[in-house]
Amino acid sequence: HIVAMLLLLCVSRAAYADQQVGIVGITSPILGIRLIDLCRSHENFIQVMLSSMNTIADIETLYARLGERDYEAVMSYLADDIVWIVADNSPLADRSPYHGIAEVRSGVFERLTAGFDKLVFDADEIFECNGGERVVALGYYYFRFHGQAEERKAQVAHVWTIRDGRAVKFQQYLDTLQVARDAGAV
Repeated sequence: HIVAMLLLLCVSRAAYADQQVGIVGITSPILGIRLIDLCRSHENFIQVMLSSMNTIADIETLYARLGERDYEAVMSYLADDIVWIVADNSPLADRSPYHGIAEVRSGVFERLTAGFDKLVFDADEIFECNGGERVVALGYYYFRFHGQAEERKAQVAHVWTIRDGRAVKFQQYLDTLQVARDAGAV
């Protein structure tokens, strides 16, 4: 089905550009409509589907950059007006929500660099909701506090809201009791 939809997308784009693609007059024997009309009526659906297929890959790449501590690359996936919400009672909750790239840079990423020698998100599952508008990632943080030798882990869930190919909202749900115990706060 995906190959057929890709073909339809390519054909519809070519037809819109008035190129000779050879299907303008062909009628589908199953649907009883011209293929070009089918392409035109489903182009928005196909574009949403194709952008959704890239959304999970983009989020996976974002997490890889996070693990590499390449925060500038991470921020390239964020909208300028991103709203970044960390879990209540987490180490960075004191300034949450963070509004915009500048606050995310200083309030989240600079503080992660100062407080953690390692922070990696390992996804168990990433899935889309609302046609790719929301992406949910479930998994674990593997982390090491600055100056500590022992690696720790905590269960986490992230909800991303995506518009025009960029994250406009991030919501974190975290096992904050586990993080507090690991930090020696409890």
